[in-house]
Amino acid sequence: MKIAFSTQIDKDVLVFVDSDTFFIRPCNLQSFVHEDKVRLFRIPNEGKVQKSLKWHRSAGHLLGLPPMDYSGARYISNVITWRRENVIKLCKHLEKISGQGWLETLCNTWNLSEYILYGVFIDKILQEQSGHYYDEQNICHEYWASSGPPMSDEELQSFFSAIRPEQVAVMISSKVGMSVAEYEKFFNQIT
Repeated sequence: MKIAFSTQIDKDVLVFVDSDTFFIRPCNLQSFVHEDKVRLFRIPNEGKVQKSLKWHRSAGHLLGLPPMDYSGARYISNVITWRRENVIKLCKHLEKISGQGWLETLCNTWNLSEYILYGVFIDKILQEQSGHYYDEQNICHEYWASSGPPMSDEELQSFFSAIRPEQVAVMISSKVGMSVAEYEKFFNQIT
């Protein structure tokens, strides 16, 4: 969906804010661009977890790279920026490798992370010609969980107390099973 959306709009820079994310501080979109280069969230040697290895393998296969289990970096977070022209290049590259349309190629792929696919394409294919600069700073304070139980008030207090000054957003996964009302008071204390 992110790739398809990116091919249809007429903006040069795309900012994706995933569900369950809310902003706690002003976020200047111009801060994602430095000297005509767009921020790409990337943390080397992080994100090598069992759940994401299949996404790295798929990205390498789709891009025609030698077989790999892990590309060497984490690209997934909750506030992500891309360049539209790179998405178009990615689609053309997918078509060249697969011999079919990019959408059909992606629809025939079981294990897919668009963030990892785009990140690996930038790292391994476009490299310095991508118009990106790498940023390891995660500007979203995140709480991931595959299921409950919900955080206690003490855990919520600890979570919100750990927000760093550069973080402009917070994400608490809806899979935890908490309503916003359960942590709204902590949110209100920091905003």
